[in-house]
Amino acid sequence: MFANITNASLGATAQLDESVKVSAEAVAKAAALERPALEAAAQLSHGQLSWTGRASWGGPHRPEHSDVAQSLENLAITYIEVREYARARVVLERAIAIFDAHDGLQFGESETRSWYAKVLAASGDERAARARATAAADGYREAGDEALAAPILVWIEARAG
Repeated sequence: MFANITNASLGATAQLDESVKVSAEAVAKAAALERPALEAAAQLSHGQLSWTGRASWGGPHRPEHSDVAQSLENLAITYIEVREYARARVVLERAIAIFDAHDGLQFGESETRSWYAKVLAASGDERAARARATAAADGYREAGDEALAAPILVWIEARAG
């Protein structure tokens, strides 16, 4: 009976190993397919391609529009998902510069600052990461959203030790 359990366990382990291998290959293939789209989006975000799109309400977005900053955040999240932290950092810095050019807190600004803190932490700059995370939490508090500020404060506290 013990031999049957051991054989079943070994069989399950082999299946799991194969599943992990197939998953890793699928992720690598997906990343290879996404790379051209990421490159084009990055060029667009850096003004190297012309923007011909129009917002759904009919007006074009200028590069300094806060919706552009939110689109840049989305691009940065994609970079983060494929562990392209240096590229994510550049894109997030551009998004934050757009937000900083506007008076008051903009929709999505605190979330962008939170992602930037995570990229800084992934890059090893803990002090700057905590400072940016604090700014993100402060933004959520300013907007009256303590529920979104709370996990950021926990993240900051966990990194302070």
